[in-house]
Amino acid sequence: MSLHVYDTHTTTLEGKKLHFDVLLQQRDAQKAIDAAKAFLALRQLEVESLSSSDCQFCHTSEQFSELNEQVKKNGYAIITLEGFEQ
Repeated sequence: MSLHVYDTHTTTLEGKKLHFDVLLQQRDAQKAIDAAKAFLALRQLEVESLSSSDCQFCHTSEQFSELNEQVKKNGYAIITLEGFEQ
């Protein structure tokens, strides 16, 4: 399955920079923003803002086959890149 990748950058209310990718089956900027907000809410992270300028379409790829089930189940998948220490 092809997944559309949205490169997302935002800052928490505490000033911590976050960088993650939102992966969707459809190319839809508003759904990417909604998915990013849902992900941040699950992590109990409050951010300064999250708009189309913070969550931009990057590319479409088939290389994320391991995330297909997660996208089918949740409507999206997230790849954390920066600011999400385990």
